[in-house]
Amino acid sequence: MKRLSYVLIISLLSLTARSQQSDSADASIVKLPEKYFQTVEKKSSQLEQKITSKSKKALQQFSRQEQKLYKKLFKIDSLAAKEIFGTAKDKINFLSDKLN
Repeated sequence: MKRLSYVLIISLLSLTARSQQSDSADASIVKLPEKYFQTVEKKSSQLEQKITSKSKKALQQFSRQEQKLYKKLFKIDSLAAKEIFGTAKDKINFLSDKLN
């Protein structure tokens, strides 16, 4: 019985210590200045715009390369070209729309 009471006391003490730690972590987040959050948001937005523009550019280049390959293959075997590149344009348009 004595052991059980010791275990309960230790458990309760550890729980209160953990709750105090999480409260202090929450308080430190609140103490960050608003300017910091604005700066982080601005940088995040700039990076997102860069990534989006580079992704659009890569999709355009990929589309051009795909069209060249389609034309070359079409001269050799038109059925194979249509089969391979049939839905490719739709997929590229879908990805492009998703970026916008």
